[in-house]
Amino acid sequence: MGYGPGGAGSSVAPSVSSNFHCTPIFTLLLHAIEAMAHADLIAIESYREMIAYLGDRDPTTHRMLEVILASEEEHADDLSSLLEDMKN
Repeated sequence: MGYGPGGAGSSVAPSVSSNFHCTPIFTLLLHAIEAMAHADLIAIESYREMIAYLGDRDPTTHRMLEVILASEEEHADDLSSLLEDMKN
């Protein structure tokens, strides 16, 4: 149940004022998401380096790192899309 324009319990989502982009909370949120995106890029590079280092010597760990890398890449894509939406 939301608290949109239809009142308490309304399923209508509240509209976001264009003034929201100028608020300190928006700026703080934007910077936090940018920091998470940057951390994801560092993690992605680290996982790629670990995978390259392992090569074929440890196929189980290699596969595990590939799964984690795919998850990190998906998360980075999600954050990138979110940031793009926020900046428009």
